Amino acid sequence: MTPPSDLPWWARWFRRSGRAKSPPARRLYLCTGPNCCTREEGLAAWCHLERRLGEAGLGAQIRAQRAECFNVCGDGPVGVVFPGPTWYGRLNPRRLDRVIEAHLIGGRPVVSLAFTPPADVRSPEPSAPEA
Repeated sequence: MTPPSDLPWWARWFRRSGRAKSPPARRLYLCTGPNCCTREEGLAAWCHLERRLGEAGLGAQIRAQRAECFNVCGDGPVGVVFPGPTWYGRLNPRRLDRVIEAHLIGGRPVVSLAFTPPADVRSPEPSAPEA
């Protein structure tokens, strides 16, 4: 990590202002269609996810973000959890509840719902550089 004195002035101000927060422990990107599922299915999954995370008060620990298309058509709504990535398909509200409880909160991927995407599918987050 960069020592505070080596940071630019705006980064030091941001850190002192209390606005700098630690990054979320886990991130979930959810494709809401239209290629992998209908818009209605995608929006239903997204609304369910937002509601459940809000009810549990997990906004600071888990970041959820909507996505348009991961090019994994036919298995949607599709979600990708980081760190990982762990890919999940057909995320209806019941399956989302399992992913939220086990993986996002508990840290254990739901193997029965996970799948391996084709090799040509680009991840929504860049991978860390190899050492």
